[in-house]
Amino acid sequence: MARDFGLNLSFQALIYPATSFHLNTASQEKFYKGYLLTKEVQDWYHAQYLRNESDRDDWRASPILSDNLRDVAPAFILTCGYDPLVDEGRSYAEKLKQAGVQIKYRCFEGQVHGFITMGRAIDEANEAVYEVADSISSAFK
Repeated sequence: MARDFGLNLSFQALIYPATSFHLNTASQEKFYKGYLLTKEVQDWYHAQYLRNESDRDDWRASPILSDNLRDVAPAFILTCGYDPLVDEGRSYAEKLKQAGVQIKYRCFEGQVHGFITMGRAIDEANEAVYEVADSISSAFK
């Protein structure tokens, strides 16, 4: 949307992004329960965001459905291996790359959704925060 309105965003830092409101990936099926972010919680969030079911197909709600991702801001996308959102985050990173967008993708394979806030208990959370911060800092040099 920013690109279409002539705004020149510098960077996107996306941490386990929800890029589709359809919940139809293999990771959604595999990790829908027992890995912190459940299908029920996602359904609740979606109900707060969407006016009606057809909004799921609007690229502004599900950016992975966009026909044109060319010339959007460069991105750092972080996902984790035990997250219902991992497949759509990975797919979105690939779709941005195919559109010619500068992209860095990192998956913390052994982690769950929300781990980045758990730095006192999970060492990789600190590593993830550092990588996100470093990617943002690098974007503005």
